[in-house]
Amino acid sequence: MSTNYTPELYDTAKIEYDMKRAEGVPAHALNAHLNVFLESNGIASIDVRKEIIDRLISDDHIRQSWELVKQISLETTGVLFFKNIFEEAPGALQLFSFKDEVPLYESRKLKAHGLAVMTHVGYAVAGLRDINALVPVLARLGAKHNGKNITPEHFDLIGY
Repeated sequence: MSTNYTPELYDTAKIEYDMKRAEGVPAHALNAHLNVFLESNGIASIDVRKEIIDRLISDDHIRQSWELVKQISLETTGVLFFKNIFEEAPGALQLFSFKDEVPLYESRKLKAHGLAVMTHVGYAVAGLRDINALVPVLARLGAKHNGKNITPEHFDLIGY
């Protein structure tokens, strides 16, 4: 990154991006506008400007997708999330306290765990704006899962 790229500049560019999107500026014009905006704020490198714009667009897509998930309900999404995992890797079910509950997808424990997982995903989405606040949340979550027989293959199931 450029030495004159700061989180504050990213936040300012984010405000500009959100404002122009709300005005209905088309994507191609928005990119051009942001290029000029960033250059006028001291970002001379086109590669750095592209990186910032790509991040703004990516963050926006993630937030928009998350809004759709929230409309379904976090509990329902959490259950569907685990259902997909257990269909892809049935052995993963053995890692959970609700493994013997019948019917599984009606289990209060599964629903509660699915809700907790989706709530943390929500924290991650919100944390896109403040990575410094997000890191401790993720570190605590990682520590909580340490020693639970989670393997690298399990991360492949959830897209990491």
